[in-house]
Amino acid sequence: MNLSQLKSIYAESQNSIQIGEALQQGNARIHLKGLAGSIDSLIASGVSSVLNGNYLYVLRDKEEAAYFYNNLENITKGDKGVSLLFYPASYKRPYQIEAIDNANVIQRTEVLNVVRKKRKNILLVTYPEAIIENVVTKKEFEKNTLELEVGIEYEIDFINELLIEHDFDKVDYVFEPGQFAVRGDIVDVYSFSNDLPYRLEFFGDDLESIRVFNPEDQLSIHTLKKVAIVPNVNKKMLEESRTSFLSYIPKDTKIWVKDFEYAQDKILKGFDKANYTYDQLDSTVKRLSPLQLYLAPIDFEKQLTEHPLVEFGERFHFEASLTINYSIAPQPPFNKNFDLLIETLNRNTTNNYINIIVSDNSTQLERLSTIFADIGQEVSYSPLQFALHEGFIDKELKIACYTDHQIFERYHRFKLKEGYKKSKQAFTLKEIYNL
Repeated sequence: MNLSQLKSIYAESQNSIQIGEALQQGNARIHLKGLAGSIDSLIASGVSSVLNGNYLYVLRDKEEAAYFYNNLENITKGDKGVSLLFYPASYKRPYQIEAIDNANVIQRTEVLNVVRKKRKNILLVTYPEAIIENVVTKKEFEKNTLELEVGIEYEIDFINELLIEHDFDKVDYVFEPGQFAVRGDIVDVYSFSNDLPYRLEFFGDDLESIRVFNPEDQLSIHTLKKVAIVPNVNKKMLEESRTSFLSYIPKDTKIWVKDFEYAQDKILKGFDKANYTYDQLDSTVKRLSPLQLYLAPIDFEKQLTEHPLVEFGERFHFEASLTINYSIAPQPPFNKNFDLLIETLNRNTTNNYINIIVSDNSTQLERLSTIFADIGQEVSYSPLQFALHEGFIDKELKIACYTDHQIFERYHRFKLKEGYKKSKQAFTLKEIYNL
């Protein structure tokens, strides 16, 4: 058993095929019951293989969304044509521009840029606090996007003026998003749609090359043929009308929601908080109202119903057009009792289960093999080198999947794309520039 075979089992299962067929109906309301562990990620991956298209997965909070994203990232690694993206919240507090997280803004802008280009097979993972923030319309996004291509002629002065008009800061050396520098025939731009800045090299007015480079050591990383330079769309929040993220995504996007009522409650609290903050602000400064900047709870439910919908978790809200009952149990605790683990694996084999132990660390898998050998027991199982957050036992397909960190009782930390982060070198550059 390898990862490809495991994915095929869930892609070709009768349940996944049934879900895929149901999702082709615009008014699909599907309930998935009896899930446990990280089986939801495998099912989601299987269904997206059966029915290609765009999917939005709304988990209950950032941590749960991050684990779900990591699971999908490990499961879909190597799948051609699939774009997996994480969509985070940008602000820590409503109307507090200084509390913005630039790394998150870059991730959000990247998602908007990908969706704007109408790419297919996009898998988006998010959570209520991210959805509540409205985004600029596609028309405004395109108006504020500067697209450049190698081999085309552009005037450097025109690019300079356009970047200033789009609120980019002209500096000597770029070190954070929203900056650009001009040195002769070279223009460095730090777009909000990429983790690293671009270096545009001209020969006269002809754009000869576009390179992604590291601002710390100025070394090029790779070249590009074309690039989209996007400003901080959040900066125009006081001037431009906005639309909800659910209205921004394509109409045919299939939405999966874990516990709708929990998500709706979080959106309600966020909206109330925005209203309270808005009432405390200086009334002399013109600002968009919370209703324009944030998604109202009533609109959340209304806009969800415009898409094919899958509910999973413990509570269900919409009336189901299809209900699928799974028979999944969570991974039992072994408390580092390897005799109990061996006994469980052997019992599974007797009952015709496929045993799988997963870990992203080959050393851990070798360690387990050594422990079994030292105990002197032969155990039938497949070691797979990829990570899942939680193990599960699928009683219908007879698959028992265990994670090494649960066996060894280790905390499993989620990993999100680091992207832009302020390094010590960046701080030094900023201090020098300020001086």
